[in-house]
Amino acid sequence: MLWEISRKLGYRFVLVSASLPDSVRPGGQLTASLRITNVGWGKCYNPRGLELVLRESATRTKVILRPLGDPRRWLLGDTVTITLDTALTASVAQGDYAVLLNLPDTIAALHNRPDYSVHLANRGVWKTPRATTP
Repeated sequence: MLWEISRKLGYRFVLVSASLPDSVRPGGQLTASLRITNVGWGKCYNPRGLELVLRESATRTKVILRPLGDPRRWLLGDTVTITLDTALTASVAQGDYAVLLNLPDTIAALHNRPDYSVHLANRGVWKTPRATTP
């Protein structure tokens, strides 16, 4: 019982599903959909950014896309769908990209620090979207 209580205090976001294209050409249309459920007993209180980060595998160059959404509105038991339908600029280099979800702190000094980003509750999905700045 204590274990369950400690795991469910506050918010606890779980990635339920993601629909992402296998490939998009530079200048092409990127359509993505993510479903996230809050299985915690609380809600996110502080403002959070919402970013879909495309990180090129070889150079680690990043393209940051900002879909609409506010994690403070993801209440207990809610499953939200985050959709993104945007044209990639022609300046996005061709390559193999990892797609990462980042919910960073909105304070500028903390925004690029992964230890201040919200981690999803799923096992094995946390990757650092940015390098930690000192």
